[in-house]
Amino acid sequence: MKNKTTHSLENFLHTFLNRAGAVVDKPSYGLLEALVPPELAGPFGTEDLLLAFDYEVARETPESLFITPGSAVLDTAVRLAAAYGLFTVHYWPGQGVSKPKNLEQKISKAVDYLHCRAPRVVSHHLAENVYYMFNFLCAFRSFEKSEEIIPVGINAFNGVPFSSFADHWKNIIPVESPSFQLAQAHTRPVRELYTVACREVERRAGERSLLYQEAARRLQQKELEKTERYYRETLSELEKKHGESSDPAKKRKLQDQLAATRADWKHRQDDIVARYDLEVEVQLDHLVACRIPCLFLQVEVQHKNRVIRQTLVYNPLDGEVEAPPCPVCGKPAQVLVPDERGGLACPVDHADH
Repeated sequence: MKNKTTHSLENFLHTFLNRAGAVVDKPSYGLLEALVPPELAGPFGTEDLLLAFDYEVARETPESLFITPGSAVLDTAVRLAAAYGLFTVHYWPGQGVSKPKNLEQKISKAVDYLHCRAPRVVSHHLAENVYYMFNFLCAFRSFEKSEEIIPVGINAFNGVPFSSFADHWKNIIPVESPSFQLAQAHTRPVRELYTVACREVERRAGERSLLYQEAARRLQQKELEKTERYYRETLSELEKKHGESSDPAKKRKLQDQLAATRADWKHRQDDIVARYDLEVEVQLDHLVACRIPCLFLQVEVQHKNRVIRQTLVYNPLDGEVEAPPCPVCGKPAQVLVPDERGGLACPVDHADH
């Protein structure tokens, strides 16, 4: 129970600090190191936190704060988390974004236009783009319950999932008011983006569930084998007594015991299978709107005598041009080909149309 409590406190503070815009690192077992944003420095009394969640680790790291139920840091975090709300807005801390020198290489890395001439950037402009980070609470219930937050980043301009958005965003310290003045890029409705996020978290939760299923399967198999040994030994002993007895009444009694033991074994097997069955529950925990200055690129590609235009997004968060969505399936398309309608589509959708 102590280990579970410690693990829960560490998960809670790790999730809260990340969500609040802190840069969080886990240097070793039972330790969290965090650089908190200025607005949290006041409540916590410092911008640098070194938190220990294990008594022995705290003893070996005297500069750390040992976190237990009732500690001042934990009480502060709980109070702030309760007031934090389900929706927050964070801004990129930098100023403007300049056009990278190797932009053509970045475009070629992002998308391959088959049967077309090399793409040409005809214009570009800087605008504030929104990336919604849908943070889903995923509960995995089997022989025990585990919970984790799965963040799903979605580009609000084109509705494309940004799979590594949360990993990149946690490496910066966002601010609560913009340090730049830019026009806002067009965004798709949040309800539409939420549908995309649900599909993405369903896929990722399914991948995570495989790990839990494998752990449950090993424990289940171990318990089934242990149960089988016990019941086979019990049945063998009863069958031996039944074969050696010449008393009809005793034989009938042993037959009843054999039948009851087999039924009990079957019931026990069913209980073990049910206990290790995995149930996954996903619900939206909170939503963060991350506002970032992005470079919007108007790109032309030529196929035979036809010129096709497309808008690409250069994101300074990872310094890359993002793969555009396929206009047919909506998924990120790293390969696009001209179709009969005068547009572009990924090869599979092009073949279907």
